[in-house]
Amino acid sequence: MTNRLNLIAESGAPKEVLEAWRDNVNRCEAAWNAFGFEIGALRYFRAPDCVPRRFAFKPGKEPAGWCKPDYHGYTTPLKSSTEWNARLDALPAHETTYDICRALGLPTCFNYGDWMDPSAISGSRDLQPRASWVEGGPVALHLDDFRGLLQELKDAYGDAYSDVSDGEVTIPEGFTIVSDARLDYLNAKHRLEQEEAKEAEIAAAAAESPVLG
Repeated sequence: MTNRLNLIAESGAPKEVLEAWRDNVNRCEAAWNAFGFEIGALRYFRAPDCVPRRFAFKPGKEPAGWCKPDYHGYTTPLKSSTEWNARLDALPAHETTYDICRALGLPTCFNYGDWMDPSAISGSRDLQPRASWVEGGPVALHLDDFRGLLQELKDAYGDAYSDVSDGEVTIPEGFTIVSDARLDYLNAKHRLEQEEAKEAEIAAAAAESPVLG
């Protein structure tokens, strides 16, 4: 089984690109949340990297022109509800993690085998890139560890190549590889630093406030 690879963007293009992408993701999510609040939704569902299309409401509080809620309580506008669908279409979207990886020269899938030979085994292997971050911390990319995977596919199927290169693929300068344990530690450290900063701010404000007696 291929391990997952954790890449922290610490400098250079990875840091610049991923931090700008993270800020855009946050802006999009703020807009989605504002839209959900406006229409009285309790929550929404979306696939990774996708704009939400399904929302949950209190029973019987679905807007007119929306479908009957499914088993999980989610509903979406009827196809005939052109105004509602236009509003969903107008919600902001951000680039996918696949787009970001390819822009930075990281593979997102491998194609293998002889696609021109109907009798040969061929296919593709999705590396399933995802991203995560905590407030005050760097952005981390997570994808299947492609180091060595390319050669394994070549050995097994005769040929293989990624969506960013016909040859070997490398980790761009600016990324640092960390273990799951190290990533958990760094995230916990950043959360603690944020908590301590807020506590210090509250204490400073309290010290400056006059004491009424």
